[in-house]
Amino acid sequence: MGLHYSTEEKVDLFADSLESSFQENSEPFDDDFIDHVEERVDNFLHRNSRHHTTAPLTSPQEIMEIILQLPNRKAPGKDGIKNIALKALALNAITNITKIFNSCLQLNYFPQEWKHALIAVIPKAGKDPRFADNYCPISVISSLGKIFEKILLNHIKHCEDNNRIPDFQHGFQQQTSTQHQLLRVTNLIINGFNNRTYTVGLFLDVKEAFKRMWHDGLIYKMIQ
Repeated sequence: MGLHYSTEEKVDLFADSLESSFQENSEPFDDDFIDHVEERVDNFLHRNSRHHTTAPLTSPQEIMEIILQLPNRKAPGKDGIKNIALKALALNAITNITKIFNSCLQLNYFPQEWKHALIAVIPKAGKDPRFADNYCPISVISSLGKIFEKILLNHIKHCEDNNRIPDFQHGFQQQTSTQHQLLRVTNLIINGFNNRTYTVGLFLDVKEAFKRMWHDGLIYKMIQ
């Protein structure tokens, strides 16, 4: 690959590395099967979103509370809107943002523009910094996207209150962590010992799985 000295060369090198990392694996399926999977997933998500209780909408008060908690010195996203600028907005501007967020909630839609990120790379601990693959990308998204994410996180409580989240799901829930999953597995093993039975566990760690996974294919398997 050779050494790269100029800023432009280094940027291109990191861009190529990230592009290769986030490409999906080629699928060993024909186009008809892929179309079938995507249609099945789309119908399932659409059908269930219609049947579920509508999540509560947001309000100017909730948005203002989130904005006031944003750190002033955090770097802005691609749109260049800084947190300190959001804190200076008048009430009518907050009201208009509220309307946008509520429309997104009603349509189950996350604007693509809020997903576009500026990427900074930092070296991984204990790795050789001369190689681009040994850097971890940090994505900086729009502050509006961050606010909307916090609203969604607050509204997950709606799912919890309506028993939509299984007891063994600890992600994105308050006062839970990986330690709770470890405790659950430990209890299963101890119960197996006490009852003189086998406890079988399957643990799978796939390198860069999330980056390369066919997400519709995974959802299709979960539906089945």
